[in-house]
Amino acid sequence: MDVKHCAGCYNNFYNQGDKCCWNLKSAKLVWRIPIGVDERPPYKNKKAKRVPSCWRGGGSNRTIMIKKEALTKDGYWKSF
Repeated sequence: MDVKHCAGCYNNFYNQGDKCCWNLKSAKLVWRIPIGVDERPPYKNKKAKRVPSCWRGGGSNRTIMIKKEALTKDGYWKSF
């Protein structure tokens, strides 16, 4: 996994110099849909992007990454 995919992750702070985040070795690139925490549904036209499986927002980054399966075809949250 290359640290270039870690941009925006809360733990990207640890990817400096010869050190790296503890999740980096086991992370895999997965498709996720970025949604801002202040965004209103529907999320129908949101494009998925590849991010590390361990990616998490936090601090000033107010984004969550969700699986496509978590949304209905109309772009609303599925109720499980």
